[in-house]
Amino acid sequence: MEIKKIESKSNKYLKNYRKLNKKKWREKLGLIPIEGVKLVEEAINNNINLEFVIISEEFKDNYGSSQFFKELSKLETFCYLVDNDIFKSTSFTESPQGILACASVKEYSLEKIIETKKDLILTSSIQDPGNLGTLMRSAVAFDFGGIIVTGDSVDTTNEKVVRSSMGAIFNLPFSNNNTGLNENDLIETLSEAGYKLIAAMPDGDISSYNIELSKDPLCIIVGSESWGISKEILASDLDMLKIKIPISANSDSLNAAVAGSILMYEVYRSR
Repeated sequence: MEIKKIESKSNKYLKNYRKLNKKKWREKLGLIPIEGVKLVEEAINNNINLEFVIISEEFKDNYGSSQFFKELSKLETFCYLVDNDIFKSTSFTESPQGILACASVKEYSLEKIIETKKDLILTSSIQDPGNLGTLMRSAVAFDFGGIIVTGDSVDTTNEKVVRSSMGAIFNLPFSNNNTGLNENDLIETLSEAGYKLIAAMPDGDISSYNIELSKDPLCIIVGSESWGISKEILASDLDMLKIKIPISANSDSLNAAVAGSILMYEVYRSR
């Protein structure tokens, strides 16, 4: 990998990277922004194509002789060196580690995810990037087959989602439901494909201790942080288990990502 120096903030590669804070450009270019050693390392370990890498002078000085840098140098991609001030003005993070990259990650079609016949998680209007990233991370940890994002949920390729997923996006099939299906039609499609529907609800009528699993795959539905699962989904006449997680009387609810992660763990443990 050849390292070339960039002297100007107006360089096209820096501009292209900054464009990726917009969903329309991520979709158009098929790229996502990743920052930090952990994410770049995860991308390399998962054979994710990196369109280009940008490093700061400070990073090169600190990591130039490291094993990570040696692995990075083996890549057949473009690498650009910039001074520390230019790097900070390019990065999306407040305290950048000195390395960022454009990674090529493709969204799965809804049909491809359903075809896996593995357990899935569906988010109904999860708007907090940290929560969505955490759910993705948990889905990988508990061997779920994919995540489907619906309603006005934050986009899975959002830079903050990618960062909080800690690289899970490289291991987890995801769909932003670009099919045009409304949520009711979506869960009907899942049900017709043989998925058992489980809604995570604080007032559910079945305890998470008592989830009965069959060989059929299931889909856990997690609602928004503010108003829970959408009325459209709850109004469905499909067979849907409404599951609650027993908690202390000192609390009235759980964070959406925590609730979804607990249910994924219960499924994983029971499988």
